Amino acid sequence: LMSYTDFIYFYMSDEDKTNERTIRYWFEVIDFDCDGWITINEIHHFYSEQKLRSQDLSQMLPETECIMCMANDLLMPTSPGRFRLEDLLRNKKAAQHLVNILLNSKKSITSIFLDGEMHSMQAILASRLGVPQSLSPWELHCRYQYQILQDTRAD
Repeated sequence: LMSYTDFIYFYMSDEDKTNERTIRYWFEVIDFDCDGWITINEIHHFYSEQKLRSQDLSQMLPETECIMCMANDLLMPTSPGRFRLEDLLRNKKAAQHLVNILLNSKKSITSIFLDGEMHSMQAILASRLGVPQSLSPWELHCRYQYQILQDTRAD
């Protein structure tokens, strides 16, 4: 059973995967053999689950090898095909995409195909909420959820 504090930490880590603390958290989750590397074995383990979920929704995702190639291109690890925590911390936005692709079925499609559209959606959302576009994903999520709460109370 997860405590409230653990739930809040998990929830925040899921909404904003671009800060050092959450990247460290997700790295530890994905590196299940605890050898300090994310390799094709871990990527295949987690991504195969996402592929199964996408098939249930009649969506097609790229093969694991394509995801590995994309991760190499985005993260530019010192050892191709093997990713250290430092590789993810060096490019936090790419790290966010990799974690979404491996662990979050809803966000994996977005991370693979629609990143440009998501940025424009975030810009639209920020302008509608009257907030600066420089907010982190977590701050934007909180503002959006707060606005929903306010709208519900107004009804």
